[in-house]
Amino acid sequence: MRRVPGDYEDVFGEIFDRLKTLETTAPVGFTSITRGALRVASAEGLIVEGSARVSGTLIVSGEETVDGQLTITGTLIVSGNTEISGPTTITGTFGIDGNTTLTGNFTVSEGGEIVIAGATPIRLGANTAGIAAIGLGASEIRGGDNGVVIDPGSGAAIATGSSGVRIFLLPDAPAGAQPNVHISSAGYLSVVR
Repeated sequence: MRRVPGDYEDVFGEIFDRLKTLETTAPVGFTSITRGALRVASAEGLIVEGSARVSGTLIVSGEETVDGQLTITGTLIVSGNTEISGPTTITGTFGIDGNTTLTGNFTVSEGGEIVIAGATPIRLGANTAGIAAIGLGASEIRGGDNGVVIDPGSGAAIATGSSGVRIFLLPDAPAGAQPNVHISSAGYLSVVR
């Protein structure tokens, strides 16, 4: 079919309109890559000022630097070496299944304690009087008077300190009983048989 001159004007006008659309559009905003890849080789070549979402797998083979807050709501699995140099706060349950080496100080604050499980658990923490103690069932070992107090919870207790060794709550000997405990001049306690 033979075109008349007016047809060419319409065709060129359409071409110019399409060319202007290509020049002024932002094609990346509507881009989908189903095969192949998008390679960004320049430094800071990919800048996201809004937000980004990855629903598949994100593989980082270089260094990843986070200057702001990193929030993880799922499971975090770390299989390599981990180094934390800043203050760290853990508010949930924290379990350690492997061997642990501690080279710095470990402080249990007021209200906290360390429990070693067993038939009779050992508890390291403050007792009801606020004194640091090792609890073994109803018994406890605690500091006092620059020494140590061994208190079984009922019965006699032993205290060592700057004034020597004291034994509390010993039962009275029956009337007429002969003492069979002797303390030597060197301070040794022995039973006289």
